[in-house]
Amino acid sequence: MKILIVSQGPDGGGIHKSLTTLLARLADMENVEADVLLWRKPPSIPEEIVYTRNITSLEGLHGVKSFANCSSAGDFLRYGLFRALRPAGMETLCFHKPSKSYDIAIAYSQMGYSPHYVIDKVKAAKKILFFHHGSYDYSGYRRRLDAAYFKRFDRIATMSRANAEMLSTHFPGISNKISIVGNFINVDNILKLGQEKIAENASDTPVLTTVARLSPEKGIAKALDAALILKKKGYHFRWTFIGDGPSRNDCEAFISANGLDNECRIAGFKANPYAYIAASDIYVQPSEVESYSLTIREAALFRKTIVATSIPAIEEARDEINGLITTAPTPESLADTLAGLLDNIEDVREGRYSASYSSEPNIKSERQVKDLLGI
Repeated sequence: MKILIVSQGPDGGGIHKSLTTLLARLADMENVEADVLLWRKPPSIPEEIVYTRNITSLEGLHGVKSFANCSSAGDFLRYGLFRALRPAGMETLCFHKPSKSYDIAIAYSQMGYSPHYVIDKVKAAKKILFFHHGSYDYSGYRRRLDAAYFKRFDRIATMSRANAEMLSTHFPGISNKISIVGNFINVDNILKLGQEKIAENASDTPVLTTVARLSPEKGIAKALDAALILKKKGYHFRWTFIGDGPSRNDCEAFISANGLDNECRIAGFKANPYAYIAASDIYVQPSEVESYSLTIREAALFRKTIVATSIPAIEEARDEINGLITTAPTPESLADTLAGLLDNIEDVREGRYSASYSSEPNIKSERQVKDLLGI
């Protein structure tokens, strides 16, 4: 079986982590040849993405040089075509085609070039879109363009029931193509990385951790508001935020302006966030939008006390995770829930409120790969 996976490239986010686990699973399958096309391939592949056995990366299919690097009439023609098609969201029409044909081609995100490239340029018996986002916020031309491309896929895989229902609401014409696959978790690798020692657990101060992209939908501003409420009530804690994104400057400014420097820290992107999760007393996920919430499931592997906002995709996680604590999506409610746990921090550390899986996640992940491929 020949498979092509088209993705934006490793960035440390949920799609990146999902892709690495899928690649590891495919490497263990017999009679599978998988090619990976990364649009944003870094100078060197991050260590945690290892293309083993029959997994390789493809390069050079973009085919469009910058204006300054154009040296022939063909270069200038392709550059001009790219610029002309870009406002319509159809610039992939001027990209090169892969030299191979495939049994299955997967657009590993609904964003960027991936969906259009798989439809317009890849020859495959089956084409699958993996929709990774918890909301759909486009209208007008972009919505019509997405509808036109989405319906050309044979299947659209989603992360959760909430994700599938949201997509069906926006695009009722493709509801018969939507299936729920979930996300992939590499249990052994996560637990191994969690053994790395860091300074977070060096003192007796309660440690809270959040791993998320620093963007509005992840609720980081709400978490910082909750932290300020807790500080004003006299609570002592250390809350580390792992991740980066467009809201980072605003978050750091809020911390500084409100004297939260001793309580909150924006640590930025970390290649190994699991060491921070493992070293924490409480894992907090304050998201306002999620398609699946992979980090909650990762935190549950370490049997951490988990507090998360009550949104559909997170409530759905109760099907897999016992002991998940949810709260209303307001700073006040989040602060009240955390205050109750901080008041009983010894019980937290003894595991009284720990979350755990109701079934073996490694086995589930293997089944999800087959569900994604339809085999």
